[in-house]
Amino acid sequence: QETSMQPIDLTPESKGPWRWSVAQFERAMALGLFPEDVRLELLEGELYEKPMENPPHAYTTDVIYDLLARSLDLSTCFLRNQHALPLSTTSTPIPDIAVIAGQRRDFLQSHPKPEQVLLLIEVSGATLSQDRNTKAEIYAEAGIQEYWIVNLSQRRLEVFRDPSGTEWGTHLKVTEQQSIAPLCAPSVSIAVAALLPPDLS
Repeated sequence: QETSMQPIDLTPESKGPWRWSVAQFERAMALGLFPEDVRLELLEGELYEKPMENPPHAYTTDVIYDLLARSLDLSTCFLRNQHALPLSTTSTPIPDIAVIAGQRRDFLQSHPKPEQVLLLIEVSGATLSQDRNTKAEIYAEAGIQEYWIVNLSQRRLEVFRDPSGTEWGTHLKVTEQQSIAPLCAPSVSIAVAALLPPDLS
């Protein structure tokens, strides 16, 4: 008796993009598998190249760093400038500026944990969409208490507070005529204009 042959599906199953873990990414970095002159961020398992800084971005980042260094009580916290910050098993963003509780020497052997992060700041031009969406979700999910986007194109500060899941309960848009006090230093008033480069237009 003949049996009917069932056709065999030879089409490979689509698995989607490969997603890196932080451990795999750090191992690959240690092995020198990426070019030395390329800076990579791992965001939700996907690798993104950090664009080369243009002069306005570099100027603004330096100005904000100097302003915060003068304004905050550095006996209780310190500043990091463009250093990787592992926040989950699949995300190691590189925020432009991070305010971390404690002292720099406390982190000789380990990166700061999310609960030790007092404020994250991204200086945003061409990366505005990524900073508002992918990074905002990553920072919220990690429980970061406050996140600022210095929006260069619209010359304002976007303030995110009250994280819940991947969303923020509070999203403020502060103009350059206004001031803001960070949650970690409520008695410190920072003029938004002081966070922005001069308007040369």
